[in-house]
This record gives sequence, structure tokens and C-alpha cells, in this order.
Amino acid sequence: MGFISADSKTKLSAERLNGYEKALIDNGFKIDKEKIFLQNYTIESGYQGTMALLMQTEIDGIYCGNDLIAIGAIKALKEKNIKIPEEVKIIGFDDISISQYIDPPLTTIKQPIYQMGEEAVEMLISMIEEKSIKMTKVLETILVERGSS
Repeated sequence: MGFISADSKTKLSAERLNGYEKALIDNGFKIDKEKIFLQNYTIESGYQGTMALLMQTEIDGIYCGNDLIAIGAIKALKEKNIKIPEEVKIIGFDDISISQYIDPPLTTIKQPIYQMGEEAVEMLISMIEEKSIKMTKVLETILVERGSS
């Protein structure tokens, strides 16, 4: 399983990389740095990262740091006549609106954006009112299964 995302300088990117590595270890796999491509959150990075992974190593799946990266990965795989999901599975992150309309429709991880906004406003109000608050709150994500996995 390959991983394409933004460089791990930001907390968000570092957390996604850590999650990928933890999932590998938890499922009995070793971390292979050749299967990790870090650049930025763009379609171009997904395309370039997929081409780089295909030249360096064998992969049967790619976890992408966001849906734009996944769209670039799908383009690269199609150019190489690699069947999705039969030969390589693709999973994105964010569930942007176009994800359901690309071919194949993208399997992705959806965050509860509305709930995140509500929680942020509640925290802000508590801070303004000088109440004691917990600054970190973990919200559940949802796997949206579509045709790319």
C-alpha cells in the first residue's frame, strides 16, 4: 500500500502520515519508505507521486492524503492502463463533491465538517467566557465506499 500526501511539516499532514504508518504496523506490515511520496495537496502531486511509486515499487493500493491527490493518482493509473480497483485500489480523504462523479467514483474518508464547526464555535464561546475547556476533541470519520476500492 502506497501513501501520497503533503510533506509532514504541518500537523495535519504529520497526523495522516502517522495514521498510515500505524495502520500498517497494526496489520502486520513493515513501513517501506519507497512507498511514501510527500509533496503537497494537489492533483499534480497525486499524478507525480503515483508515477514515482510505479517506477520504484509494486503497489496494490494507494492511500491519498486528500481527494485531489487521489484524482491525480487515478489519472496516472489510467494512463498506465492499470485497472482500478482490480489491480490498484485508491482511497482519498475529505469527500469533496467531485469525488462521487469521477471514474471510478472515489472511495474516501469523510470528516464531520459541520460538527467540527459547531465544536470550534462552542470552544471559542467558552474561551471568551473564560470557562475551562478541553482544547482537543476527537470526532469520528466515515469511510464512504465507492468504486475505487
